[in-house]
Amino acid sequence: MTDVKRKNNKKAKSIKVTNGKIEKLQDKQGKDKAHGKNYLRTTMMLIIILSIGVLLGVISYTVYNINGYNSLKNHTLSYREIDASVQVVPYGAGMDGNRSVLKFGKIGLGGGSTKYIQVNTSESAIVQIYASGDIADFIGVDDNNFTIRPGNMMIPIYLDVPENAAIGNYTGKVHILLLRPQ
Repeated sequence: MTDVKRKNNKKAKSIKVTNGKIEKLQDKQGKDKAHGKNYLRTTMMLIIILSIGVLLGVISYTVYNINGYNSLKNHTLSYREIDASVQVVPYGAGMDGNRSVLKFGKIGLGGGSTKYIQVNTSESAIVQIYASGDIADFIGVDDNNFTIRPGNMMIPIYLDVPENAAIGNYTGKVHILLLRPQ
């Protein structure tokens, strides 16, 4: 058995001579190329499988949220957002008589104020109230997630400014949701 190696420009090829038969041996670069192609195929398959998984996850999440939204939509009698604001001052108080928004005016540190919202409904409803924005930590209600009967009801909305609040203007919204009891 004799090994003969030739060099052609950049590639080295091996030839094996056994009992007068000449066999070409695959060069090292050929093995590396074959390995590289397999690695590339495997990587592409993993990327495709992961992409399909992510796409199915997004579709499932979207369908779940749409069904949840439709469920809430079917139980919602009414929804209203009311702008709310307060100017926190070092001391003193002032009022704002505007009834279409919850403007609490000027409130001193440690002070508070109460405004009322009127809720009208022609059927029994569950009332949920929550606040958003930078005023949310100052807003409160007596009861939340309670049932009211048909008719009119005045609901107090409380604003309490902590002693350690920063002086300035705070704004946000108060959200009132009336849901059909199940």
